[in-house]
Amino acid sequence: MVPPTYEVVPGLTMEISEAGFSAMLSQTFEVGDVVEASFRLPNEGRIKVDAVVRGKNLFRYGFEFVSLSAETRQQISNTCESLPEYKGDRY
Repeated sequence: MVPPTYEVVPGLTMEISEAGFSAMLSQTFEVGDVVEASFRLPNEGRIKVDAVVRGKNLFRYGFEFVSLSAETRQQISNTCESLPEYKGDRY
């Protein structure tokens, strides 16, 4: 069995919800790709999550969380509760 290869792709997390997040990325992914993402949550520290690409628009991607641990789910929930309500893009 060949071990999987990993590539670090820098990006900017844009939005987060209890179901997933969006990010601007410099590499191309396809809908359905599964990734491991790592990012910092305010007041909660850095987390790692598995996520699947559910949508994309140019370099902006929407990800759905996959198999979150109870601890990580709670950290994300705490973060979402502490953030101001999202009112949509302001363009």
